[in-house]
Amino acid sequence: MIKASEEYQNAQGNGFEEIRYGELAELASELPELGGPCALNTNRERAALAAQALIRFPSSTGQDTGEPLTDIVTDMLANMMHLCHLFASGSDGFQRLLNSATGHFEAELDDEQE
Repeated sequence: MIKASEEYQNAQGNGFEEIRYGELAELASELPELGGPCALNTNRERAALAAQALIRFPSSTGQDTGEPLTDIVTDMLANMMHLCHLFASGSDGFQRLLNSATGHFEAELDDEQE
C-alpha cells in the first residue's frame, strides 16, 4: 500500500490536480452523446470519450465534482482493479489489460504524430 500511496503523491505534481470536473465535462461535450458506434479519429476524441465515462463516475459515487482529476481517475482505476480481480482467474488481470491498453495508447500517439 505504501508504494501505491507514493505513486499517487507523485501523480499529484504533474498538473492533473489543477484539472477539475468542469474541464472534464467541457472536454466530454466535444463529442455528441453516443447512441451507437462512433468512429474516433483523433486522440482528443478518444480523450473526450473517456471524459464522457468519467463525468458520470463522481455522481455515482457521491464524490464532490470539485475534486481534482487525479482523485476521480484514481478512484475509477481502483474500481476497475476490483472488477478485474472479481472476474480474472489470476491476480494480474488488470495489469495485463493495462499493458495492452498502453500498447494501444502508444500506437495511437505514433499514428497522430505521423
